[in-house]
Amino acid sequence: MLAEGGWQDLPKVLPPADRPGEILEDHAPAILRKQDLYWMIHGPSPMRSALSRDLLTWEPAGVLFAEDEGARDPCILTWDGLYHMVYCTLYEVRLRTSADLREWGQATTILRMAGNVAPESPCLVRHGGAFTLFVCGWDGVWDESDVRGAYQHLTYVYQSDDLRHFDGTQPSPCCTHMPGGLPGRGWPVVHLQRRVAPARGEHRQTRLGLTSR
Repeated sequence: MLAEGGWQDLPKVLPPADRPGEILEDHAPAILRKQDLYWMIHGPSPMRSALSRDLLTWEPAGVLFAEDEGARDPCILTWDGLYHMVYCTLYEVRLRTSADLREWGQATTILRMAGNVAPESPCLVRHGGAFTLFVCGWDGVWDESDVRGAYQHLTYVYQSDDLRHFDGTQPSPCCTHMPGGLPGRGWPVVHLQRRVAPARGEHRQTRLGLTSR
C-alpha cells in the first residue's frame, strides 16, 4: 500500500465553494479518526475543522481558534487522554490541548527556533520513552530566482521528556522538507515531502522513511 504506485489521486475536497464564509486559504490539513467520524483540522488562522464519514465528502464544522501571529500547519498527537495540537506562528511552535477536538485550551509556546528562523510543518511523535519534534525551518535566504528556494530542504529534530518544552538551541538537522508522522508497529513512520518545480517539468516527490531512533 505504501509502495510507489500504490496511491490513487482522487477528486479534491473542500474547495472554497464548499466552505462558504471561510477564507479562501486551506493549508496543511491534519486528519484523524474519532469513533465513526474523521476530523480535518486546517489553517491558516483561523484554525478550522471539518467532518467526514468516508474521507471523500466533508462538512465544515466551524472555527476552533485564531491567533494574531497566525496559526498554521497543525499536527495532532493523542497522549494521556488528550489531543495535543502543535502548530506554527511567525517564529514559534505552540501547543494547545483538547478533550473533544472542539474546545481547545490556551496556547503554550514549546519551541522558539534559534536565530529567528521561522518554523514550518511541525510534527510531534512519542517514541522510545520521549517526545520527538520535527520542524522545518525558513531563514529568509531565498533569492527569489527559483521557486524551489521557497522551501528549504532542511528539517530540525528536537527531543524532550516534556512535550511542553523543547530546547531550540540544540537541534539535529536532516535534509528534507515537510515531515509527518504515522503510527506503525510501535515505530514512527516519517513521511518526508520535497517540493520541486512543475513548471520546468519537475514534479513533487514524496518519500517514506522508517526510523527506530
